[in-house]
Amino acid sequence: MILLAVGSVFSGGLLAVGGTLRHWLQPVVGSHEEATHALPTWVATTLALGVVAVGIAVAYRMYGTAPIPRVAPVRVSALTAAARADLYGDAFNEEVFMRPGAQLTNAVVAVDDAGVDGSVNALATLVSQTSNRLRQMQTGFARNYALSMLVGAVLVAAALLVVQLW
Repeated sequence: MILLAVGSVFSGGLLAVGGTLRHWLQPVVGSHEEATHALPTWVATTLALGVVAVGIAVAYRMYGTAPIPRVAPVRVSALTAAARADLYGDAFNEEVFMRPGAQLTNAVVAVDDAGVDGSVNALATLVSQTSNRLRQMQTGFARNYALSMLVGAVLVAAALLVVQLW
């Protein structure tokens, strides 16, 4: 906040003192005859800053020097209660966003467990059962391997014929 305040004061000084940024839009929007003001800009700026300084001094005298109680008062206005509860922002966010979001997350987790994980597990089971059946076909005899190669070649040739005739 201090950096913003320093930047604000610096920018305000550029605008008020010397007219540094007075004509920066003139090439775009053109120019017009300036009206004469009752007070120069620097006088108006000085008066405004003086009023701000007096306000800060009065506020400090009224509130800055007052003793701070050790325990916060219990009986307070509705605005004070709301301020102590962060204007009920946390309660609002919990009711409107957090709880429905948690329910939505639980629903998505359930869909993920049943749908996505279920399909992956089903595919794993299918591969496992298929490999168990194919393993039983492996007898160690060369004639069985030759037969399986022949069946595979016939299936590939049939697939090529179907594709060309289609």
